[in-house]
Amino acid sequence: MVVDGDRVAARLVDTGTPVKEGNGLAPTGASVSFAETAFYRVEDGRFKSMWYLMDADTVRRQLAGRPAD
Repeated sequence: MVVDGDRVAARLVDTGTPVKEGNGLAPTGASVSFAETAFYRVEDGRFKSMWYLMDADTVRRQLAGRPAD
């Protein structure tokens, strides 16, 4: 994680079992684990905006029951 004034950047590993559609990916009951890079802007101690980049292909493969590369 890097913090610079009102900006925060973080590299995350997300894990879980989706229960509703997200990012165009429907849940299948399979658990997923994927990398995400997120950028936030903070205003008055609260997140004002967020941008992120996730590995959707890895999530898609895992939801289909295929291992990540």
